[in-house]
Amino acid sequence: MLTTLPAEIKKIPAAKRFLYELFKNGESYHPDDDANELSAELFTPAEAKQLNKLMADILALEGNEDIHNMAFDPYGFLLDLNNEVSEYAAWQETCEI
Repeated sequence: MLTTLPAEIKKIPAAKRFLYELFKNGESYHPDDDANELSAELFTPAEAKQLNKLMADILALEGNEDIHNMAFDPYGFLLDLNNEVSEYAAWQETCEI
């Protein structure tokens, strides 16, 4: 695993940094997924356990009590990262880079 796993995530900036690192390293996944159920090639059992804890930390951040009105939406954050990369790739194709 390329991403360094922090002990805990207590603040939104830390959540953003962590999710961005997962994304940048090709290790991101849907926050509701159980990391233990993902490919063993991706994560060791210890990494999967810590990933599950960190995703739970993110979902439990202050202001995230209402799933429909979250202070920090990890689902949307990861989708935005993916969309930005997709848009950039599409732009590159039109520019023939």
